[in-house]
Amino acid sequence: MKRLLYIVIFLIFLIFIGTSVLHATVIEKEKKALLDLYHSTNGPGWTDTWNLEAPVSQWHGIKTHGNRVVEIDLFENNLVGQLPESLGELQYLQSLNLAF
Repeated sequence: MKRLLYIVIFLIFLIFIGTSVLHATVIEKEKKALLDLYHSTNGPGWTDTWNLEAPVSQWHGIKTHGNRVVEIDLFENNLVGQLPESLGELQYLQSLNLAF
């Protein structure tokens, strides 16, 4: 009986950890860099704008791995303005496409 209790507790722990990983959010400095990009390139005027209330992983053109941004693909999305220096905070960024 005691063994069964340990197994149940362990399974609950695994479910909790798994759920946390699945719903992990991007670290704050990377989210700030993306928000800087949004604001400095007229995000509200983009073809496919971001819902800033949604998790970063659901933003158009953003791919994450774990809690890091690894890809930004905003091709043909009507970005206008200058790129913020804070994009340098995206240390794990592997692909950046802001053409047109």
